[in-house]
Amino acid sequence: VPVYVIAVVSSLDDAASRAFVGSTRPAEATGALEDLARWTGGRAFVVSEDAQASAAARQLLADLRHQYLLAFESAGAPGWRPLDVRVRRRDWSVRARSGYFASRTRPGG
Repeated sequence: VPVYVIAVVSSLDDAASRAFVGSTRPAEATGALEDLARWTGGRAFVVSEDAQASAAARQLLADLRHQYLLAFESAGAPGWRPLDVRVRRRDWSVRARSGYFASRTRPGG
């Protein structure tokens, strides 16, 4: 499941804000959320103003409207399988999860 995060922080803690005072604690927390979002194929947005939150919500909706589902059957031993999804067109971008865990298949099903 792709995870999308909209982290709302104080303008004092937003490095993109003119009011930023240099706290590292929110950056550490949002960094972990950004990693989670990227690992699952989602996105993370850090906002501190209403206009930023609105833009993030619009981008999130646009992303959800342009999703595709790729299905395949896993083969081989159980364990972690990395995924690398590519497109031919250079002006397109792809966000996908970084991989999946293959499980042991049961005989007869």
